[in-house]
Amino acid sequence: MEYYQYSEKNDNVTPSLVSYSQLPEGVKQHVFVTHDKSTFYANDYQKYAWVEDGESYCLPKSESRSIMIFGFQCPCHGTMREYVRDQYKTLQVVFYPGAQYEGYWKSSHMCVQLTDIIPLFNAIHPNAVAVFLFDQGSHHKTYPEDALLAQNMNLCAIEVKDSDSGQGKFRDSSFYVRKQYDYAEHNEEKLKEYEVIESWLYKNKKYKKYFIGLCGILQQRSMYINEAERYSLKSSCNNVMTADSRCCAIYIMERQPDFANQKSALKEIVEGSGHKFELYPKYHCECNWIKRYWGAAKKEAQRECDYSFQSLNRKINSFLDSVCLPEDDVPEKIRRYFHKSFAYINAYSLGHDTEHAFEIVKQFSKLHKSHYKLRLNQ
Repeated sequence: MEYYQYSEKNDNVTPSLVSYSQLPEGVKQHVFVTHDKSTFYANDYQKYAWVEDGESYCLPKSESRSIMIFGFQCPCHGTMREYVRDQYKTLQVVFYPGAQYEGYWKSSHMCVQLTDIIPLFNAIHPNAVAVFLFDQGSHHKTYPEDALLAQNMNLCAIEVKDSDSGQGKFRDSSFYVRKQYDYAEHNEEKLKEYEVIESWLYKNKKYKKYFIGLCGILQQRSMYINEAERYSLKSSCNNVMTADSRCCAIYIMERQPDFANQKSALKEIVEGSGHKFELYPKYHCECNWIKRYWGAAKKEAQRECDYSFQSLNRKINSFLDSVCLPEDDVPEKIRRYFHKSFAYINAYSLGHDTEHAFEIVKQFSKLHKSHYKLRLNQ
């Protein structure tokens, strides 16, 4: 809701009407960009069908092959597309999961897609800040390969080979040292902080490369209480830790500023490009408006289902475009989905629980008692 006050507002009845907030000096317009995935199956049939009396309706026992779609959306443009050579090109990723096909979606795939989306956002939203929204999936919390994670570090020095993808991949870091100096002209002592750049690797006389380990890092930072602690310190332990506990090396290192502030891979990419990164709350998919977009596209896929993967693969883009056409200047359905999702978010921000939030949003929904009567709520 803090970001929402700096974004454009769409009217729920007439989505083409847009109002802009008065931005404080130095604050840019914020645009929400959400991400999610959906899986379409070749046998994604409807649950109900018209049959004659005595007629049996046999359905396939399995869902058959699937196609996964990974996409980004913003409420102002809908599905994010780029215009190339007089035609629209969607940046949604069509992925064929399975060990015998394209494998499985990993964090590295997500990073590649995100790096393609950011330049597109900067092109269609100049002088604006994106608020990238992701769910609580494990791929969205994965750390970079060279992240400063104490639990992945060895306690003592260990040899590292060039082909090693473990101990030798940690990024270099820095720490601050406070030194005391005596100024004779003022007859006073002052403390100054100096940043020291440190590396985790060193070479011996035989030109073998070693990772210094947690003990070496602690020694570089002068974090031993005494020499006896150096040899008695364990890598990790299962003791109950307190605020001033020094029970193990991992616990000590995890509370260092550079280790404690280690960001996930996606967050580094987003914030490194000048935008903002946020995660949806757990178990609240109603806050993500792209979920409704997937539901509408799946309804069209179920209606056109003919139980063949070839047909699904050929028509998948038409199912997605049926909800948000590339030629639409105003993606009305997407803006309605966005408006409804933020009605839930607003209700939660006011302190309502899930049950009351659904009742509040229900008051602004179009409820029809039947197809030939007026709706109950305006």
